[in-house]
Amino acid sequence: MTDGRLLSWPHSLARVGVAWIAFGLTAFVYCVVALFLLPWRGMRLQLASSYARWIAPICLRLCGIRFSVDHLERATKGSPCILTLNHASQLDAFLVMAAFPPRGCGVGKKEVLWLPMFGQAYWLAGMLLIDRSSREKAIEEMDRLSAVVHELGLSPVISPEGTRSPDGSLGLFKKGVVHMAIATRLPIRPLVIQHAWRNMRPRQFRIKAGSLRAEVLPDIDTTDWSVETLDEHLDTIRQAYVTALEPV
Repeated sequence: MTDGRLLSWPHSLARVGVAWIAFGLTAFVYCVVALFLLPWRGMRLQLASSYARWIAPICLRLCGIRFSVDHLERATKGSPCILTLNHASQLDAFLVMAAFPPRGCGVGKKEVLWLPMFGQAYWLAGMLLIDRSSREKAIEEMDRLSAVVHELGLSPVISPEGTRSPDGSLGLFKKGVVHMAIATRLPIRPLVIQHAWRNMRPRQFRIKAGSLRAEVLPDIDTTDWSVETLDEHLDTIRQAYVTALEPV
């Protein structure tokens, strides 16, 4: 829960700028190392996960945020899973990185590749890319991604809401997370982030310094899920967040 003060615009921008510079410089070092590991995607993702868990707390502290995760071992020491998170803050990228599972991998649209530097680093790390030009293509690619996930022992990381909540409330969940669960048969492991929108709201760059807490919930089993009951499964995931999230 937030217990700090709202920083001024210059102070906030300076802190965020220093955090991203630290991330950029260290990410460049990672990319250089990853070039030597280009034939071994699993090793690149393993290294990326370790790097993410190391750099994220540093960047958050540079932003004035003290971050703790209850039951972090469920994410960092558990078996492969689909790690999900609620999405409400500009800080969410760093927050989820702090709880990245071994061989955790983002799931992004192919257009990410066109983003200067970030897209190339995303590809170099071995993250998953999906064609979202149509719902049919996205679903068709799940089988391909499932094969890669199982072959390399990956843990996809997904925000079921798809976009940031503007006011911290939990948004509607999109069905892609259930399609991935059915395709991979991996358990859903919810990461619940409490009140991050108060620390740095979407489309705003003022930071409220202080503490921030998250929790990794127990796994949701997906072995018996089917497309015919997709909406029921989607509600199961969302209800886990509804129960765990503190009032806005």
